Amino acid sequence: LLAQSIRSYVAADPKQAENFLRTVSGAADTPHSVEAYVEAFTQYDPEEAAAWLGALSADDLLYRPEHARILIEEWSQTDSVAASAWLREKAEGPERDAAISGFAQTMITFEPGVVAAWANTVSEPKARLKLLDQSITEWAKTDPISALEWVKTADIEPVLRDALANEIGAD
Repeated sequence: LLAQSIRSYVAADPKQAENFLRTVSGAADTPHSVEAYVEAFTQYDPEEAAAWLGALSADDLLYRPEHARILIEEWSQTDSVAASAWLREKAEGPERDAAISGFAQTMITFEPGVVAAWANTVSEPKARLKLLDQSITEWAKTDPISALEWVKTADIEPVLRDALANEIGAD
C-alpha cells in the first residue's frame, strides 16, 4: 500500500514524494518503497530521476546501487538512446553494473549484440560472467551465427570464449 501511494504521489509532485519518503518511519529500510519511488519517478521524468539518483551520496538513506537497475530498465523502454548515453557516463562500480543489468533486461530481444558488449563491461567478475552467459544464450536462440561471431571476436578470456562457443553449439 505504501509503494502504491508513493507511485501516486510522484505523479503529483516528485520532490514532495521524496520528502514524504524520507519522513515515513522505516521507509528507507523498506526497499520496495524506495524502488517504487525510483520506478515512478523514472516513468514521470527519466532525466530528472537520473539526476536525482546521481545527486544522492552513498551514505544517503535512500541510496542503493540497485536503484540504477530500476532507472535504466524503465528508461530504456521509452528512450534506449538516452538511457545508454547516461550509462556510458557512469564510472565503473556497483551502480553501473546494476544499470547494465537493467539495460540488458529491456534490450536483450532488440539489441542482443549491444547487450553482450555491455555485459562484458560489468566490473564484478561473477556478475559479468552471469550476465554475459545470459546475453549470449538469449542471442543464440534467435541468431546463433551472429552470437558465435561476437564470441569469437570479443575481448574475453579464452576459457570463457570456449565455454560460450560450446553453449551456442560451435565445434
